Amino acid sequence: MIFPAILIGSGVITTSLMVYKKKRNTKTLWSKKIDQPPVNAPIKSLLEQHQQDMQQRKQEASHELKLSTAAMAATGLAALLYSPLLLIGLPLTLYSSAPIFRDAWVYWKEKRKLHSSTIDSIAIVGTLATGYFFTATLINVLYFLGQKILLKTETDSNRQLLKLFGDQPQHVWLWCDGAELEVPFSHVQPGQVVVVHAGESIPFDGEVITGVATVDQHILTGESRPKEKQPADKVFASTLLTSGKLHIRVDKAGKDTVAAQIGEVLQNTLDFKSSIEARGTRIANRMTLPTLALAGIALSTKGPLSAVAITNCNFSDIIRITIPLGVLNHLKMAAEHGILIKDGRALELLGEVDTVVFDKTGTLTREEPEVGWIYRCNTLSDVQILSLAAAAEYRQTHPVARAILAAAKQRGVKVKPSDHTRFELGHGICAQIQGKNVLLGSQRFMNKENITIPEQAEWHENEVGHSLVYLAVDGELAGVIELQPQTRPEVPGIIRKLRKRGLKLCILSGDHEQPTRQLAESLGIEQYFAETLPEDKARHIEALQAQGHKICFIGDGINDAVAMKKAQVAISLAGATTVATDTASIVLLDKSLQQLDGLFTLAKGFNRNMKSGMAWSLLPGIVGIGAVFALHMRIYGAMGLYLISLGAGATNSMLPLLKHKEKNGVHQKNVKNC
Repeated sequence: MIFPAILIGSGVITTSLMVYKKKRNTKTLWSKKIDQPPVNAPIKSLLEQHQQDMQQRKQEASHELKLSTAAMAATGLAALLYSPLLLIGLPLTLYSSAPIFRDAWVYWKEKRKLHSSTIDSIAIVGTLATGYFFTATLINVLYFLGQKILLKTETDSNRQLLKLFGDQPQHVWLWCDGAELEVPFSHVQPGQVVVVHAGESIPFDGEVITGVATVDQHILTGESRPKEKQPADKVFASTLLTSGKLHIRVDKAGKDTVAAQIGEVLQNTLDFKSSIEARGTRIANRMTLPTLALAGIALSTKGPLSAVAITNCNFSDIIRITIPLGVLNHLKMAAEHGILIKDGRALELLGEVDTVVFDKTGTLTREEPEVGWIYRCNTLSDVQILSLAAAAEYRQTHPVARAILAAAKQRGVKVKPSDHTRFELGHGICAQIQGKNVLLGSQRFMNKENITIPEQAEWHENEVGHSLVYLAVDGELAGVIELQPQTRPEVPGIIRKLRKRGLKLCILSGDHEQPTRQLAESLGIEQYFAETLPEDKARHIEALQAQGHKICFIGDGINDAVAMKKAQVAISLAGATTVATDTASIVLLDKSLQQLDGLFTLAKGFNRNMKSGMAWSLLPGIVGIGAVFALHMRIYGAMGLYLISLGAGATNSMLPLLKHKEKNGVHQKNVKNC
């Protein structure tokens, strides 16, 4: 009489638990869909909501894993010691199985496709119906363990993006009744005038009313050369005022600015990349229908126990455990090398890449310029020209001053501060140096000071779109200093390594034709595109993809973000614009390209490990199905193979990390011995 009583009591308890579970109204664990905010909601709102959804699913998986573990303990003790414990074990088993049944039904209802949880549901019902209670609870434990690991490895590609203007202050200076008034950023309206000082980001699209200044626009346009701005010129939000001071009439604010419009394009194409199911889950789902067919054949030819054994040979849960575990371990190895991989699928895709496309300014080159040619216009030598320029810029901190002072230091030029310096905003510097009147600045500054500049000169012929700084001494032009972008020191070596891998290389830049071509030629890169707008960059990526290429795009600016979304893999450098680093699936944390070749090596090893992991997950299941038909293997035999497969798959997933730690340990030991 004990077992009927246990079954009746279990039914009552289970019904009560199910009513409670229904009230909790939890989401399906497999679901990647979130309740969408309004279409015009900002990117930040979309990502915050997705993050909350992910957190809820993680909590639900942890809750179900605890319940199924308790059920397994109860049924195990009931089988070994005290059978009435089934009164606890069976209700917990059915209660904890409810999400699996629900996942199978909802997936079919919404997509008209079979989810791997369908097989798990049938296996649970079958094992319970045939009296294999402990086996049913083990299925639950492994199912929810797989869910928890999978959710853990859904990395930060969908985490909260910082707002587009994260670098901007919360307040701006509003020009009101002849004075600068600090007001909240959000209070400024089109038509009002704001004041922007050197070193500050321009907060709005607008037109210069008064003032002359240089503006670095490379994050929007890709141009390496700062632009001089004067009254009636247009300026854009998120660009940087490097020197001078501007009064700007606000034309566009908030979502109407150019930078925000790029953000809107991103929002319209934002799919979180989580709509693409994880590789292991995708394969597990594809195995469902064949397994059901084989179970049906076994039912008609071998009986119910064989059919249930077949369902227990579907090792989809192992795939959902071992594959994400392998991803997680490779992400850890990447992190130790200063590589943040925000989307684990990027590693898989990187192994398929055959073309690497670089942005130019800020990626292949540094934002800080360096001194190139020095042109002499009278008897002064290069060293004297550089010495006078460095003396005039001695106490300045803008990029031009830093470049000139760095060149003087590198060439061993002794710099003496000027006797007197007067800085004219947006034009240049007037200085008294050793009794000489020195002027240093732009061509406009020379014209303003009535300094004659020859129309036919060497620097006009050699100029390749770089900035020119003019030096005049005692009313006569003495020399011209050319400033050019400096290539990152690691770039030539990285380019050689990528070329050895057989990768096609390309430069995609918003900068002018000549400097882009010059850089491409110096690095031996045959293909390049110059003067490209953000939407043009995306079209170039699509054109390469139409030719059959798999693209990895590496960029750092707002103007790169749309192209980064189009590429199979997007990489950015730490310290780049917020939009670039949040759009990228991989971020190089050391702010250089030094780890790029190692990243491709890691991706190759990752794909190799995934293939072997897939084999260890599938082959024992195939052997088990064959054993059911040929050797009449039963449920415990299937579960034995299940555990062997799980152990082999987990070992395969952990092996790269163990080898990595061993290699690092040996390296650190050798360093210590040295």
